[in-house]
Amino acid sequence: MRIAEKFSHLTMATFLPSLSPRTLPERHDVAQQWPASAPNGPANDRRQQTRVEQYFDCTWLSDWSEERARVSNLSPAGCYLECRAVAPTAGTPLTAVTINLPTGQISLQGIVVHALRGVGFAVQFTDVDDAARARLSALDRG
Repeated sequence: MRIAEKFSHLTMATFLPSLSPRTLPERHDVAQQWPASAPNGPANDRRQQTRVEQYFDCTWLSDWSEERARVSNLSPAGCYLECRAVAPTAGTPLTAVTINLPTGQISLQGIVVHALRGVGFAVQFTDVDDAARARLSALDRG
């Protein structure tokens, strides 16, 4: 007897409980669950700066080498680096984050404030001079 014939009477229902709309959890919109007055809620975004949601190539110095990443969110206060290979832990200082802007490269220092392994990490810039701040601020106007 072939294996397929031996188990032909089995169906997915044999292995999985019956799923009907009544047994599935009800979906909720996260914004509805999060009160607008709650700290860090949708109405209380802590960000003070306008963000540019555009991709920029960049490099940053890890403990081992220069790493390549992609900036997906940028403001004069910080950025989010998409980097699947390496993600430093929160609190790690970065001595050089070089971002390729349309107006040329800009090199900044910062500290990792949030990291998600395999996805990327958020950097808060430190010691941003007036010229760098002006270049970053000009991005949201241009």
